[in-house]
Amino acid sequence: MEDGSSCASGDGPASWQLRRVSWARVLLQQDWGSVLSTAVVLLALGVAEGVLGGPRSRPFMVTDATISYPNGDSTIPYWSVIVASLAALLLSVLLAELWLARGLHADLTDGLAAALHFALDGISAFLVTGLATQVSKMVVGRLRPDFLARCQPPVPDPLAVQYGLPAAANPPCTAPASPELTEGQYSFPSGHTSTAFAFSVWTVGYCIWAFNVRPPRRSAGGVRRLGVWRRLAHEAATAAGFLWVVALLLYAWFVGVSRITDFKHHPSDVAAGALLGTLLGAAFVLRAIGRLPGVLAGAEAGGAAGTPQPDTSLLRGNRVHNHGGDLPSV
Repeated sequence: MEDGSSCASGDGPASWQLRRVSWARVLLQQDWGSVLSTAVVLLALGVAEGVLGGPRSRPFMVTDATISYPNGDSTIPYWSVIVASLAALLLSVLLAELWLARGLHADLTDGLAAALHFALDGISAFLVTGLATQVSKMVVGRLRPDFLARCQPPVPDPLAVQYGLPAAANPPCTAPASPELTEGQYSFPSGHTSTAFAFSVWTVGYCIWAFNVRPPRRSAGGVRRLGVWRRLAHEAATAAGFLWVVALLLYAWFVGVSRITDFKHHPSDVAAGALLGTLLGAAFVLRAIGRLPGVLAGAEAGGAAGTPQPDTSLLRGNRVHNHGGDLPSV
């Protein structure tokens, strides 16, 4: 079985040097049809958000205990959810495409094309999830558990409890109009949770495919025939891959739990956010995996003269170098 560095088309290790990368070919080989379809969905959601203009008004009472919790800071800011989750996604893709699966690609150009293909899809999943969450928040207009603390409505004296009143009969807020007050009407579903689960489920689905399904696996007998140190390295890599996907899912779970303990969302908001993120994350990663074999279908025609050309499929299973059997499984 030939060494991984020599499996590149034509000129061996040189084809894995950054200076030999054809950036035009990297862009040409992208699945722009999928990117276009995602753009159409984003445009539709953006138009819906603009038409709605703001949250739906819902009736409430000052005696409603479910919206009377204190208003405080978030344990996990939204920006940190995006940064941490995106970093985990990009790290997973780069590790899998440019190192673990190096022998499956014709050259560094192919590896970068595959990495960009997956990165664009993961970011697309995040954008669609975010806009779908925001539109849902506006349509539902559910009040957060800390809404009364944001609104600070006057308590009538004597207090009279009435039921079935329209939103027009709501007591006025004494707090000045502000983005924080408006945010108090955006409880369903949880945006933190939907974002965390979209990223985590996408990354976990990709890792399971990249670590377990794509590369050729060693047989049980082949693993037993490994030397002691190679066997230990193989088992350690397998354990590391499993711990990585578990950590990603636990992080998303912790984000959702923090939204409840911070009194920013009701439990059903978090459950809905987790479901939305899971469905969209799974849909996007399955699309990306399914479209991968055809990403480079037009590469031979699009390459520059004299540039080594890749095979028509990115999954070159017949030319995998020896470390392929040591890829971590999850």
